[in-house]
Amino acid sequence: MFLPDLLLDLKELQPQQLHSLSQRELFALSQMKYHIQWEDQFSKWQHYQTQHHLPSAVRTAKSRYKSTGKRQRVVDESGNLMDIIQ
Repeated sequence: MFLPDLLLDLKELQPQQLHSLSQRELFALSQMKYHIQWEDQFSKWQHYQTQHHLPSAVRTAKSRYKSTGKRQRVVDESGNLMDIIQ
């Protein structure tokens, strides 16, 4: 089973199917990605960095806001807004 297919069908997996996954596939499923983005002068969000730990991503975004003065936001891999720093 390929990992992208697994992510799409995660809700449909039965418990016995989870036991057949490799260690690497299970680790990949447990890691949520958070994207740090900054707003440019045209009000477009530009990618800055990706992290796996939400508090670290927010801390990085706050630090970057202090140094650049530009709005920062943290979104998850589905595009849901986690935090915005302005």
